[in-house]
Amino acid sequence: MLKYVVTITAAFTLTLVLLYIAIHIPTFSMSTYTNHFEQHNTAALIQISQQDLLAVTNRLVGYMRGTYDDLVIYATVAGQYRQFFTQREIDHMVDVLLLFQIGRWLFVVSIVLFLLSAAWIYKNKLFELMAKVQFFWGVGTMVVVLWLGWLFYTDFVRYFHIFHYIFFFFDYEQLWLLDPNVDMLVNMVPYIFFINIGQTIATIFLGAVVVITALAGYMFFKLKGLGKEF
Repeated sequence: MLKYVVTITAAFTLTLVLLYIAIHIPTFSMSTYTNHFEQHNTAALIQISQQDLLAVTNRLVGYMRGTYDDLVIYATVAGQYRQFFTQREIDHMVDVLLLFQIGRWLFVVSIVLFLLSAAWIYKNKLFELMAKVQFFWGVGTMVVVLWLGWLFYTDFVRYFHIFHYIFFFFDYEQLWLLDPNVDMLVNMVPYIFFINIGQTIATIFLGAVVVITALAGYMFFKLKGLGKEF
């Protein structure tokens, strides 16, 4: 029984590590934001200079990374020098930051558990079992990702809201529901931004899972063919 618990733990924690990396790469890359701004002419839309828009974005990304303690930044918008983010936006980003902090904690814990599980598997020479578990876990993960992708494709706004209801369950004021006439954040990163970054995250994550699953399947059938003990 223990060997199954350990091998499943290894497969599960590896998946969490890959997911964190897939989210981290585009989320904390300035090019993700600058490409979106250029394609959708965001600076002109919210009537801000390109320089100020990049400064605000740098502050936003730095805040999520933990470099800055707050999102109090001033910029000239529509000819008026003002605090860029409203209090509602700032309060919402506090909740977002909390999710990223939890994600970082899970990332570290997952790495530790994976390494401990991998060491135990190596010590007990459970290579064939690990390959088998990883293969079927990977196939299941791909099915789930494709299913979620299909749901978001059919009605992105609906499932985007469901996502927020689930992960911001503690937000009784629903701070994530922003007004584009008042809040600049929703104009900087509208639905299309999240559609594109979601596709990037899914591509990175799915690509990594496919590679690992293929390697696990190859190793399983190779070891099985060599007659190793299961």
